[in-house]
Amino acid sequence: MASFSVRFLGCKVSQTDAQALRERLLRDGHHEVAGRGDVAVVNSCCVTNEGLAKSRQAASRAARSHARVYVTGCGARLSDTAFAGLPENVTVVPGQIEQALETVAGDVGAIACVQADVRLDRVRAFVKIQDGCSFSCAFCVIPLVRGATRSRSAEAVLAEIRRRVAQGHREIVLTGVNLGCFRDRAAGLTLAGLIRAAAAIEGVERLRLSSIEINHVDDELVAALR
Repeated sequence: MASFSVRFLGCKVSQTDAQALRERLLRDGHHEVAGRGDVAVVNSCCVTNEGLAKSRQAASRAARSHARVYVTGCGARLSDTAFAGLPENVTVVPGQIEQALETVAGDVGAIACVQADVRLDRVRAFVKIQDGCSFSCAFCVIPLVRGATRSRSAEAVLAEIRRRVAQGHREIVLTGVNLGCFRDRAAGLTLAGLIRAAAAIEGVERLRLSSIEINHVDDELVAALR
């Protein structure tokens, strides 16, 4: 069993990605600690130079109190040199969250006694429905580090919401890099349709959006939110 800590920097999407890493390590039988430990995961940010600098500082501090440090997230995907010069026990994991999760979990390993489920440590639960962005604005690095827009299936999103409700959460926050771009073409659902389906789940008392671009707010979305 390894002792570990997970820290995120940046947005709510970074928070949900860090939570996925935390849940995986807990399910694999490892023990979460607040101080010194065997493993630290720093889910980094690079939207601003300040965010990247703070991510480097977090990784450097973690290297002094943990045997192994894994840097994941947007900063890790920015460039090969973004975290150059850090101690040798720091490993940069540049893949998207799905690949990073498997890399970190595979490296740390699992033990025989695992936990079946892990409750989030906050009152509300953040559920990621979409990632990436295809708008390629000149000032924004997100398309470079998170890739083109892509949506989770509505089935997967609704299943996670049911799981969060079963864990005791009554407030669900739908989050993503560009929420208005959510599409499940197979199910024929836009964001408005997903909101209606999520709100119909028994036990959901409050449903929120983390943020959305104003150009994606239309009459259908407003009607779904009422």
